[in-house]
Amino acid sequence: MVETRRQTVQQVTSNISERVRVARNVAESIAYNTRIRSFFSRRFAMSGHSLRVYRDQIIPVLDQAVNFHTASIYRAGIYTMNESIPTRSHQIMSSSRVEHHGWFRDFLDSGAEHGYVYPNTADHFTPTGRVLDERPVLTWMQRIDGIGGDTVGIVTLDILESEIFLPLQEASGAYERYELVDENGETLYAPVSASVRFGEEAVRIHEPLPVLGLWVQASFPVADAAGETGRAAWGMVASAVIGFVLSVALLYVVLKVMLRKLQSMLGVMQLVTEGDFSVRVPEGGAGEIDELAKDFNFLIDRINLLVSRVADEAKERQEAQLVALQSQINPHFIYNTIELFRMKMELTGDIDTADAIMSFGKMVRYNMSGDSLYASVDAELEHVRCFVGLQSIRYKDRLRLSVDCAEGLLHHRMAKLILQPVVENCVLHGLAPANESVLEISLSVRTENGKVCFVIRDNGRGMGPERLGEIRRELAAAAGTTPERRRSTSGIALVNVAGRLRVFYGEAGRIEIESESGGGTAVRIEIPASRDTDG
Repeated sequence: MVETRRQTVQQVTSNISERVRVARNVAESIAYNTRIRSFFSRRFAMSGHSLRVYRDQIIPVLDQAVNFHTASIYRAGIYTMNESIPTRSHQIMSSSRVEHHGWFRDFLDSGAEHGYVYPNTADHFTPTGRVLDERPVLTWMQRIDGIGGDTVGIVTLDILESEIFLPLQEASGAYERYELVDENGETLYAPVSASVRFGEEAVRIHEPLPVLGLWVQASFPVADAAGETGRAAWGMVASAVIGFVLSVALLYVVLKVMLRKLQSMLGVMQLVTEGDFSVRVPEGGAGEIDELAKDFNFLIDRINLLVSRVADEAKERQEAQLVALQSQINPHFIYNTIELFRMKMELTGDIDTADAIMSFGKMVRYNMSGDSLYASVDAELEHVRCFVGLQSIRYKDRLRLSVDCAEGLLHHRMAKLILQPVVENCVLHGLAPANESVLEISLSVRTENGKVCFVIRDNGRGMGPERLGEIRRELAAAAGTTPERRRSTSGIALVNVAGRLRVFYGEAGRIEIESESGGGTAVRIEIPASRDTDG
């Protein structure tokens, strides 16, 4: 009889340990998730991409933790130290909500990777708009370490007391009681339905529960246990048989569903290997196979995007070659003709026009020199000065250009024809035609964080938010950072520069624009500072 009860105690202890182990494994899967660690290590930027990552990649991890073992895990949440992360009721919350609780502060100060609190309440803090849920729970905690090794959050998994200690309830009866005690023998949890008649001859059996550092205790009176021994034995055998049958049936169903999904995925993979990139793996559910299906579909989308981008770049190269062939005229004839006009203007005394024609000649020579695709920053700045000097014929004193280049950058090599189109855009769209206002254009060149940064700023008309958003989308498309690639509606200036930066520098070349109506426009261009561009 005693040996039978001892086996029951061991089985109860094993069942409770398994429920705690499930909670621990789920908490570790959240805390060690690369996306979770990376997301909570960085400051949240309120953008469409960040919100999609938050909704489609972070929240589903917590939802899956609850759905994975609904009989055990009541609630999964993260308390984050990153105040920029948006909160979501009982799933992602600021650590400030519970930092005043001793159990939370003690766990942080302990430096441990995991731990638990029992008893705790289902609601760790008073919720807004509803009554506090004070049902007792066991809270399992797991530390989330960020990319730099610092703590960025705490995973908490709440398991209802009635669920995690259900084996104690199921094992207790009229002739025996199973309870949870601490090292001093004090009862921490006992089933309400247990009604054992204790006497001095009561027998007690203890079994350690190492995962919680506690003990499971079975108590039963010797006199009343004899009549129940046989029935209990048969009951345990029947329960074991039923449990085994149900486990086998459940395992069969789960494996059948998993194999069906795997076969579907293998079929799609076979079609992809044969060159059909239009197929997709059916998605649905929240298991690991479904996560793999989503990742595989994302990979197919990326392949389609790269194939489209390669095709577009090949088309652009063909168009560029055609333009180059069409423009192969004798440049010396053009230079000599321009010089002839300049000398004619000087002889007639029209010095301003002669200077403008000379600036025009320098620009033509710079544009048509085909010996290199690169030039120095000094040559690019001189090209801008020539352009502004040429525009002064039309606008007289209404144009002013100031150039500020950091020492040592004049000889830095860069792709040609990057700055002049931007300055031309300032003149075309910034100068007000109906008054005599002066358009002031400033061009600064600096090094920042290993990059050469050009900032072109004007005090012109600027543009409203709607037009600014449209231009930003066109620049993103030209730079290849969005799937669609379309012809710009704003001319060739900024979009042409964005495309050239992509071709010459890849993702290291960037162009950004800021503007407001009536407040001028600023364009920022970045290129690598250590790029070897000997042309």
